[in-house]
Order: sequence, then structure tokens, then C-alpha cells
Amino acid sequence: MGRPTTSTPLPGDTKVLSVGLHPRALDYSRMPDGVDEAVFTARIEAANAALREAGFDVVVCLIDLSPDRAEETVREQLQEHAFVSLPS
Repeated sequence: MGRPTTSTPLPGDTKVLSVGLHPRALDYSRMPDGVDEAVFTARIEAANAALREAGFDVVVCLIDLSPDRAEETVREQLQEHAFVSLPS
């Protein structure tokens, strides 16, 4: 089950951290035909564009497969930008 949604709308300028795998981190030989780095990159860009169109201030954070480097990358973004936590 997912987190319950709130009926209170978020401010239009809410900053969100969009975390995902960097397209260069994947082994495309294991992907279905037609899925390559360019396709994956376009999908990521489309998703972030949709968030922006919804009014969010999107900070993109693309990580690689190394847990240590991924953590470092996310920590850098969290230190560089101010985000507001939603109550649980």
C-alpha cells in the first residue's frame, strides 16, 4: 500500500528531488528491443517535464549503480537545495 494522499494541495512552487538511475548506468543488452540509452533518457526527461508542468520545481538527481556514489550524489543535492518534508 502506498502512502495516503493528502487533500491539501501542495504549493505550486514545491521543490521535489527526482532521483533515478542515470541512463549510462544500465546494461541495455538485457533490455527489450527498442530500449536504449536515448529512449531511457527521453523517458526520464518526459517524466521530469510532466512534474514541471504540474508546477513543481524539479531538481534532477541521476545516480549510478554504486551505492556509495549514489548516496554521495543524493547527499550533495540535499545539501545544495532546500526541501520541505511532508508529515507522515
